[in-house]
Amino acid sequence: MHLVSRPHMISVNPSSQQTSVEFWAMPKWVDGGLTNGLPILPFGRTVTISPFSGRLDICPQDKGRVDLYVKLAKQDMMLSLANLVRLNQALFPPDQEKMESLYQNGFDDAVRFLLKENWFE
Repeated sequence: MHLVSRPHMISVNPSSQQTSVEFWAMPKWVDGGLTNGLPILPFGRTVTISPFSGRLDICPQDKGRVDLYVKLAKQDMMLSLANLVRLNQALFPPDQEKMESLYQNGFDDAVRFLLKENWFE
């Protein structure tokens, strides 16, 4: 992400739920997934990504005994204790060591998806 200046950086991130994504120097906004911001293109495939387990392409793979889902922002999220812990961590970030572990888990989830789809060797 390229930010033009400090005031620009402050203006593009007024809350923790917004992230500035810039393509070809044209600002685009992502709301952190609270609304259905997934583009549905007339061609190709939309890869869905979430920090919460559910019926998505890239997400944590929880091992639950009961497959209960709730639809949030047009995405099916699993009702699980692990997802409640993730929600708590999203609202109250854990220490540095745990954050690094969460980062690695997300990376592993992405690699698992890429290998499954034969998009990565």
